[in-house]
Amino acid sequence: MAPRAARLVLLTVLTAGYTAFFWFASSSLGAMSGALGLIPVAAGAYLFGVRGGLGATAGVIIGTTLIRLQLGEADQVQSAQTLVGILSLLVVAVGGGLVHDFALKQIEREHEARRAQADLAALIDGIPDAIVRVTPAGVVIDSWRSALLCDAFQRPPMPGATLAQCAGPEMLARLEAMIGTVRPTVTQTAVIIYGDPAGPCSLETRVSPTSNGDLLLLFRDVTIEKRLGARLVAAERDKVMAETQVQVGQSHRLAALGTLAAGIAHEINNPLTYVTSSLEFLATAPDSVAAAERREVLDDALAGVRRIGTIVRDMRALSRESSSDAPSPVSVQRSIQAAANLAKGEVASRAMLNLELGDLPPVLGSDARLGQVFVNLFVNAAQAMPDRPLAENSIQVCATWLAGAASVIVVVEDNGVGMAPEVLARMFDPFFTTKPVGIGTGLGLSISRTIIEKMGGNLTVRSAPGQGTSIAITLPAIA
Repeated sequence: MAPRAARLVLLTVLTAGYTAFFWFASSSLGAMSGALGLIPVAAGAYLFGVRGGLGATAGVIIGTTLIRLQLGEADQVQSAQTLVGILSLLVVAVGGGLVHDFALKQIEREHEARRAQADLAALIDGIPDAIVRVTPAGVVIDSWRSALLCDAFQRPPMPGATLAQCAGPEMLARLEAMIGTVRPTVTQTAVIIYGDPAGPCSLETRVSPTSNGDLLLLFRDVTIEKRLGARLVAAERDKVMAETQVQVGQSHRLAALGTLAAGIAHEINNPLTYVTSSLEFLATAPDSVAAAERREVLDDALAGVRRIGTIVRDMRALSRESSSDAPSPVSVQRSIQAAANLAKGEVASRAMLNLELGDLPPVLGSDARLGQVFVNLFVNAAQAMPDRPLAENSIQVCATWLAGAASVIVVVEDNGVGMAPEVLARMFDPFFTTKPVGIGTGLGLSISRTIIEKMGGNLTVRSAPGQGTSIAITLPAIA
């Protein structure tokens, strides 16, 4: 039986028992029998509150009234003594009920407070943060997981201590600044950096006011998140920079081909004209022409076709995308010769290009990229020549390797105008150029040095006004 039903049965039994007792004992006990009616009324108030007390009172009054009428005591129903008894019953019912209701509500409040405390404790236990409750003056009232602050604080903030006693000077200054700006319903949030500059730690701090005027400080270590975020940003930045460098390098190679376009067209046109005239001769030559002469003309035509094929191959090597240029053994002689073939039209009208290529071992890198470097150096040297007779302008290219040495050395030297110290200091800066608008991009030397360094080598420059320029490239040889 449910507790409430059991109490209701008990109250019913008490009320019915009293009316039965009153039936049999009212004539002998008189007023005492009526006074005993307080028992079920008090029980009703205790068991059910005001409503229970009033219910029991109604039951007692109705029961006793009916009994008096049945016994022929109608005059007693309206007597002053009966009215006093009824009032007594009502006072007990209401007073006892109010006491019961108040006590019940108080018990409910206590249970609710205990439940709230349990929920708060569970919530705090579920938060992976250090929590400190302080007074506006900075005195610690409570703390949870304060051991997590051992690295950030000089000592863990424990109840009774002050923030000034626990936090270092820098940490204390940041906390006091946040506490000083806290307003009701406003939470202050900041990330405090502390620790060694080589490996700084990040502590996300929140300061919130409570309803009683205290302050709640929440500390969360976000060092790992910050470091991972910084690494992701750096990786994304490096990726964008790498993609940009590839695009810039490709654009520069195409720009170099554009600069050489007129000379390349001339280099192709000469053998093409010779091939055409040779084929026309063979097509129209009479039968009397000796076979040996025909063979000589045909060989000349084939040489012209091979020359065109060489120029086209060199152009494709220089212009192809770098993403397809996986590191592989590269012939330095072949790269220099291909660059000389492509730059011939641009260089031949300005200077004499002399190549001294020894027996060189291969290097590891990209044929297209290395050819791009030499084309850029040859064109720069030719454009640096002063206005004087062609025979006086010289570009010397010397590639050497001593047997057993670990490096191949290529020196490109010209006797042009040279560079002043202030120009020499900025020659590798991207987009810096002394050439007229539309002639240079200011990227050639910067990209060239990057290419050589990625191949494991280095590029150095010596120059002075009026004394020309000497550029030395050193590349590790493949054993």
